[in-house]
Amino acid sequence: MSEHPADSDLLGYIDSELPAPLAADIELHLEQCPACMIEYRTLRHTSGDAAELCRGAAILSDVVPEARQQLTEDMRADAERRRARRAPIVLGLTAALLFLTVRYETAFLGRSLFVERGALPVSSFTPGVAHVVSNDEVCAGTPRMPPRVPPAMRLQVLRDYGMEHVPQDQYELDYLITPQLGGMTDRRNLWPEPYGLRSWNAHAKDSLENLLPRLVCSGRIDLATAQREIASNWIDAYKKYLATERPIQLHARLLLPTELTRD
Repeated sequence: MSEHPADSDLLGYIDSELPAPLAADIELHLEQCPACMIEYRTLRHTSGDAAELCRGAAILSDVVPEARQQLTEDMRADAERRRARRAPIVLGLTAALLFLTVRYETAFLGRSLFVERGALPVSSFTPGVAHVVSNDEVCAGTPRMPPRVPPAMRLQVLRDYGMEHVPQDQYELDYLITPQLGGMTDRRNLWPEPYGLRSWNAHAKDSLENLLPRLVCSGRIDLATAQREIASNWIDAYKKYLATERPIQLHARLLLPTELTRD
């Protein structure tokens, strides 16, 4: 049985009124589906409370065909009332479980569940690609100016992310691996990064983009590592190299973390 049985089928199963093949299918489904087992137990409990009425309705069914249907509706209404009484308890337990999960994620795994949508690119669309460049090119002192993104490529990227109709002032068509680190003007290295996110937005990534070339040129990290880490998860790289769990003050003077500048 691929679908969940209807309440009417569960009631028929409880009352042993179903054909043997259907009853066997429902029995197998109940063994494998906890949600349907809860529904079955609720209906069975309600049915047990109304056993005498069931028998009376069966006797009357030849004379009053509506009796059985009315009884079924009454039983279903009673089951709904029982679920409604349990709902606040279930919601409370769910909220407590979510709170504990978030605390575990942030305290023990060192990450947040609430990275806003759009802060990270979709890796299948934007894995990041780079030219082969040398440290001398990265550290030449003149920012590497990327070529203009062709309109057709821009439209392809926006379509990948379903943002072709979003106003341009709401996002930056950003390089995942920055041109200064060798990032290519390629569909696989571009994504529409929102400005309007509360924390991990396009402005926050700018701080990491400014820092990584300085780390490469000072010999703190190698170029391949800088390219790989900004491409795989720039937020994790930001937290690692700026030694903070939150974005720094926007437009504040950017300093190397103490542990990275120590001789």
